Amino acid sequence: MKTKNKSKKRKAMALAICTVFLVAVVPIPISGMQLSQPTSAPRTPYVGEIFTGTYLKIGIEDQYGDFGVEDPVTGEPVGFQYPIGTAYESLAIGWWGEGYVIAYDGEVFYHQPNYGTYGNMTPLWDWVISDTPTKAEYVVAAQAGDIRAYFYFVFPKASSNVYLYTILQNTGTTTLSDVYYKRLVDWDVGSSPGTDDWTWFAPYNAAIAWDDVPGVGTVYNYVIGDPAPDLYDLEAWDDMDIVGVGASYVTSNFPAVMADYDGNVGLHWKLGSLRPGDYKVICTVYGAFSSKTASTSLAEELRDVSETAQDEYNKIICISEKAATPESKPTQLQEIATGIGEQIGTK
Repeated sequence: MKTKNKSKKRKAMALAICTVFLVAVVPIPISGMQLSQPTSAPRTPYVGEIFTGTYLKIGIEDQYGDFGVEDPVTGEPVGFQYPIGTAYESLAIGWWGEGYVIAYDGEVFYHQPNYGTYGNMTPLWDWVISDTPTKAEYVVAAQAGDIRAYFYFVFPKASSNVYLYTILQNTGTTTLSDVYYKRLVDWDVGSSPGTDDWTWFAPYNAAIAWDDVPGVGTVYNYVIGDPAPDLYDLEAWDDMDIVGVGASYVTSNFPAVMADYDGNVGLHWKLGSLRPGDYKVICTVYGAFSSKTASTSLAEELRDVSETAQDEYNKIICISEKAATPESKPTQLQEIATGIGEQIGTK
């Protein structure tokens, strides 16, 4: 593990000045359900779409909708780079662990680039709605049993944020119970796993990891969940393939901080029942912030991004069954793209 001036790095945290570092281990509120090995192996190579903005370069897998692809020209990994460059890759490094779990009625499905898939999960289609100098919009659709998952990414290219709207629709003929969604984010800030500090900032439902990056300053990578997750787990290493949390269930609410920690956050949503044709929407915002270049504080940044996510979240309209057919994709999904709202491009 490389040596750092941790005192200097902690003081740089823009949320507040605090030197309290605690680990909170609490009872498990959801019993874990361990799965068997993945039913399909990871793809080789990882294929998808790459989008580049002013501050960010991202890569999104084109079958199951998570971060992490290989550049078809250079072969280098691209998941989430801030600043732009392989040396600053924060998701497609080490364990490519940005992914998710979907479950209902005791059936479980998951995907991560390095894990592969589990369950009767089928890729449907992907579509670049737009890729202009100012904004990229991209949708990936996959089927998980009776749930159709739409992963709708919005990337305002002048910002350092990516908004992911996950839309889970019941395409079956019966009501689904115990619908569940977990998003997994394995931040390795500046390609340095094991030296990050982690915390949870409850006012904005944000898991934050930060580290000192040479020439850049203190870089904070965060993921915001909206609506508020039912729980979060900074030690999701043992619940990447289960419903609920594993034996190592760790929380650390700010000002408590997990120091020099190789974290992996799981955001958990218990979504209840889902009638045929109905849907649930979850927003996760992936962002980065540098103490050296920012004109605002991290808390102000999180506030602005969270407000945008909340304002636009309710504007997503229902996706009909016809949206799964190529001829109807432009009509149905353009309505969603419009419904998200223009102000996302300013954040």
